[in-house]
Amino acid sequence: MTIFEQFNATTLEQVYLALGATVTYKGNVASYNFGIRDESYSSVYSSSEFEPLGNEWDNGQKEFIPWKKPTNCTISDSDWNKYWLTLLQETGSCVMQGAINFVRQRIVAEVLLMRQPEVIRFPNLLVAYGKSREFLGLHDRGDGSSGDTMAKALAEVGFCEDGNRLFPTLNFSETKGIHYGAKVELDFSQGRKIPSNMLEACKPHIARVVKIRSVEQGRLLLLNGYGQTVASDWGGRMQITPRGNPPVLLNDHVGVWHHQQAYIAVKHHPQFGWLYWREQSWGPNAHGYCPFFQRRGGFAVLEKDYEYDIKRGQVWTASGLHGFLPSSFKHLV
Repeated sequence: MTIFEQFNATTLEQVYLALGATVTYKGNVASYNFGIRDESYSSVYSSSEFEPLGNEWDNGQKEFIPWKKPTNCTISDSDWNKYWLTLLQETGSCVMQGAINFVRQRIVAEVLLMRQPEVIRFPNLLVAYGKSREFLGLHDRGDGSSGDTMAKALAEVGFCEDGNRLFPTLNFSETKGIHYGAKVELDFSQGRKIPSNMLEACKPHIARVVKIRSVEQGRLLLLNGYGQTVASDWGGRMQITPRGNPPVLLNDHVGVWHHQQAYIAVKHHPQFGWLYWREQSWGPNAHGYCPFFQRRGGFAVLEKDYEYDIKRGQVWTASGLHGFLPSSFKHLV
């Protein structure tokens, strides 16, 4: 199924609108906004400045791919694959979706580091999303937030696990992806109206939130298992054909998407150098299959595009409760 068939659409703009986007035009150039309400990207909530990374962070690895199931993992294939289904936003909720992608990557990294990969729980960020809108001064039943206030909500409000009976059921679909549905996304958009028992069910799991300052810093953090969420205006192609040797689903900066996504994997390519996997929230049919990263639901970008996000947007990461620690995943390869 193509994404056009999924939404019964004949034009790309119809697809974008079905994904919750709003569109504006400057002349003949379209700009699509998938839920970013601070298009200046001027500041990022940060609990502290990040110190330079020492030599201990260079673990010699050439990749970190969190969905590659290790041989010693006792989680069933069905549960592992279910956890890594692609997200699908149905309103302008890209800020929540980008944060979910970052958090679930970090959960897997910490579980695998403990070398006891028996259970992984999917995160529920509905409350954090509503509070991020409240922090931004948005109190209506609507959509959109900012990377800045979502970082603040994750650090101060926290999240809970999916399956808590207080919350709506999350849908896991191989054809559509992981989704709550438009009604649930809108129901939780008013932070002030979220019941106290739902707030109490959420706990902070993050000690520090920091902004990525350079490509080298970001790459080392990714290789050590610290995924990143990105809010920027970088826009690419919806339909991509793999290219290169070996072939990779490599996107190009050709348009404007005010959008929050996540960098959750990195891998060195013999032809293109370091490539960064940009996980989307548009379901499994959006871009096609990437043979190099062995994944649907996103695409790879060149290092210059990663650098664009760092310089022009908001790219931040967060630690667990024990802070930032250098890590090695060589025991999983």
